[in-house]
Amino acid sequence: MVILTNSEGGKEKTLELQIRELTLLPLNIKFQSLAEFQVRGAPKNTVLVISPFSLPLPLFSPPLMLVRLPLAQSQQERIRQLLEA
Repeated sequence: MVILTNSEGGKEKTLELQIRELTLLPLNIKFQSLAEFQVRGAPKNTVLVISPFSLPLPLFSPPLMLVRLPLAQSQQERIRQLLEA
């Protein structure tokens, strides 16, 4: 899983903590800047990209979720489904 970041990082750390609380599975969470994602896309073998920021969608990407903090119950359930699938 990849969480997209900007220069501040506060939202991203809060988001990471909320996601880790969703499942007992060990998670491999990487951070990637918005700019890098828009140029290169997600790293290979990424199953989910989560962004707390609006962004234009790339031509190809793994499932991409735009979220707001705190995560809504429906967003939590969808993230859990994608991670546990």
